[in-house]
Amino acid sequence: RQELLIEAEREASRAFQLDPQNAMALAFYAEILSDQQKWTQAEKYAAQAVALDPNLMDTHRVYAYVLESLGKYNSAIQQYQEAVRLSPNLTFLYIRIGQNFREGIRNPDRALDYFDQAARINEQLGVPNPLPYVEIARTYSQLGQFFAASINAEKALALDPTNANTYGQLGLIYRRARN
Repeated sequence: RQELLIEAEREASRAFQLDPQNAMALAFYAEILSDQQKWTQAEKYAAQAVALDPNLMDTHRVYAYVLESLGKYNSAIQQYQEAVRLSPNLTFLYIRIGQNFREGIRNPDRALDYFDQAARINEQLGVPNPLPYVEIARTYSQLGQFFAASINAEKALALDPTNANTYGQLGLIYRRARN
């Protein structure tokens, strides 16, 4: 992993050197730096990438990822929301917003709203993605609402009956519910 990150950093740095006005190159460089836990540099370059091209979803996504890594959850949510505005059908962005609300801000109701939006978008697009339901189940489980948690974990399993992690999650929900 470390060797691949070093190689990725070298290539992203070269891309940025070849074209310092390339916002995507700068954003990907910032993402790699964040993965290497070089957060000060990552934040600087991610902010520059957004400034260079505020109309690219990926510049906002990467900036949000870096901010999230720094524990700046409100700012991360704002950047993810801007990424959603630019690319409203990318449900993984809604999932990240929801996770930031649930884990960072400790606002499970807002988290559930975003997970539900992701589920609805997937449904409208015909994408059988269990992840929104897994996140909804996890949130309800944290709230002690095990019936709602189990219903959503079962929906996730209906979409992907081969996912061992979801079976594990459902087992934990049943155990916590004393079922």
